[in-house]
Amino acid sequence: MPRRVEAEQPESWAVRIALGVPTGWDNGSVRGTEYTDWLIEHCERCALEGPHGHPLTAPAFQVDQRDLEQLRQGVRRGLIELLPNGRFNTVDRPRPEGHWALLSFYGKQTILNGEYIPQLACYVDLIARLGYDPRRVLFEPGDSGCRLDHAVLDDTGHAVIVGEAKVDPAQPHDLAVRVTARYSAAPTGPVDRPARKGREHEAWKLADALWKMRPDYLWLVAPGKRQAYALRFDPLALTRVDDLPTASELGLTRVPPDMLTPAAHN
Repeated sequence: MPRRVEAEQPESWAVRIALGVPTGWDNGSVRGTEYTDWLIEHCERCALEGPHGHPLTAPAFQVDQRDLEQLRQGVRRGLIELLPNGRFNTVDRPRPEGHWALLSFYGKQTILNGEYIPQLACYVDLIARLGYDPRRVLFEPGDSGCRLDHAVLDDTGHAVIVGEAKVDPAQPHDLAVRVTARYSAAPTGPVDRPARKGREHEAWKLADALWKMRPDYLWLVAPGKRQAYALRFDPLALTRVDDLPTASELGLTRVPPDMLTPAAHN
């Protein structure tokens, strides 16, 4: 596990990197350093200026170089706005105070919400590499998107692609296995819902969303992991594919005049 930055150490992470002092972002938690300094400096500044003034706790999870590179690309392209209060916006539903929290401020520490790094990276990937217009791509669409992390909509509001991001690189495969094993034969319902949160609850939540929304593709992502699946229903089957289709391949190159909204689902 990466070593943590103790609260009483006053020097910034940027200074510690320059001096070659361990920061917690090394020792295997970050693959490469080219794109880390800008995010470290932003998060550290937000933490110190936050409600408790704590230094940012070094992450105990893996941070992937490719994810950081794409997050930086999203900021430069105006798809992501990082705010000084530790929150951020995506281009689809911005708020003046920031829609989502990149940092969580607790009484004894301030932490980086690590799941957002691969989630934001893949949001940028859908737009910048796969060619979907930002008006088609929803980041955390909420109840209308069954609380999944991404939704790419066609002109009718049907979600052709949905995505789910996790902080554990092993969880995308685990989710696919659990969904296939338990929820392929029939739609799930409240009676099937696991009593407690955990891996089984996450599988139920994903399967319930898939049966309600019936997307064509599923993207399960984590640090350093991008697993794409083509879906069919009755029964539900997940077929691993090399990559998601592009907007051109799905005939979704038209630019909508406004943000699309998800169609109603059962």
